[in-house]
Amino acid sequence: MTQTAHNGQERLPPTLLTSREPDRVLLAHCRSVAHDYRRGKKLHEDLVETYGGIIKDTEREMKEGKKVVLDCLAKTMVEMRDKEDLDDPDMAILASTFMIGGAETTAAIMQWFSALIPVYPEIQNQPRKNSILLLDVTISLVSKMNKICLTAMLSLKSEDCVYREKYIPKETVVVLNTWTMHYDPTRHSNPETFDPDRYINDPLTSAESANVANPMERDHWMFGAGRRICPGMLVAGREIWLSISRMLWAFDMYEIPDEPIDLK
Repeated sequence: MTQTAHNGQERLPPTLLTSREPDRVLLAHCRSVAHDYRRGKKLHEDLVETYGGIIKDTEREMKEGKKVVLDCLAKTMVEMRDKEDLDDPDMAILASTFMIGGAETTAAIMQWFSALIPVYPEIQNQPRKNSILLLDVTISLVSKMNKICLTAMLSLKSEDCVYREKYIPKETVVVLNTWTMHYDPTRHSNPETFDPDRYINDPLTSAESANVANPMERDHWMFGAGRRICPGMLVAGREIWLSISRMLWAFDMYEIPDEPIDLK
């Protein structure tokens, strides 16, 4: 319907005058969705090509029998293809999930390492001059001080239970407050201080530390705890070790003068 103005002329309803703005918002949203779709499609194609190629190489080597193919995820999927009704994209994406699932968290640890070490230049020389153990304790401390998530994975209790005289009813969501545990002054004095020496008498790797009888003796909880602990911690630990050892070998890292790094 039209509305009549005071001068006798017809004018459009206000809703029609402003209706173009939602259209612009919708169009911008559609463009954003289209861009994300194209980016996601390209990423999917790259993953299928990269990891699919690895699986096809494994399958070819198994058929040719030219050399012994070690037990691995690719070999297992090839052997169970028919039983599990897996096609090539299924196997490629499954393989990529195991490889890139922790890529962002590992990269974030490297970012925190790059921020911490320049603030403590006297520490970055210790692993070079001493032993691999000092490198290990430096990595443990970086993982402890700057955990990627404030808490571990949430856990939903499937049944009533009692833990340390605390009753936890069924369907309760339990949160492992790893941030508070890492900064517990009863475990380490001055927990906010970057001091690798506090781990100097701990020869265990993070994976080994996760299995100690007393959980409070663990080096850190970056990978979680219990049955929900990160299944890729062995791979992640090696990635972090290789990356940090090479960075310490190749670079001297210092703060830019008059531009201190904000560690908060």
